[in-house]
Amino acid sequence: MMNVSKEGKMRLHNGIIVVFLLSFLLAEFHNRMWHEVFASVVPEREKSEGFLVEERKTEVTVYTYGGEIYTIMGNLKVDAPEAGGSEYLLEINGSVDVQTSDEMNQEKAVSMEENEQNEPSGDGSVSLTVYCENKIYGFYGTAEVIERQENNVQKIELHGHKEGFYDSEEAL
Repeated sequence: MMNVSKEGKMRLHNGIIVVFLLSFLLAEFHNRMWHEVFASVVPEREKSEGFLVEERKTEVTVYTYGGEIYTIMGNLKVDAPEAGGSEYLLEINGSVDVQTSDEMNQEKAVSMEENEQNEPSGDGSVSLTVYCENKIYGFYGTAEVIERQENNVQKIELHGHKEGFYDSEEAL
């Protein structure tokens, strides 16, 4: 029988654990993305996705390809994508301020035209439903969470298009 010191046994034991953990992680990487593997380890407020799951005061600015800007302020509810999915479902109750292309300056209009031609980028595909008094807006696009927060208000920019609009008198 081999004589192995206590230190040698510990090294062997640690080596087996490291090999097991690495093989487990590599198997997980094969099936999922890295942020899904480590999601349970990262505290909720530090996730890279940027969307905070709890309902909170949020300002969402929607830039539509039609040249309109919608600024929505209210309480945001986030439904994260299901396993294998990539689309966030956002709902917000609050006030809506609409700015048409006639009202915005020429520089922003040019910026919107450039955005329309580029591939969408951001933190993920988003379906946004806005409830404002007796009106309902629907938007779809790519959202980006802006890192700075003012007065504990999360800021989100969405680039996309208006899917629908409903009030008690008209629907789109």
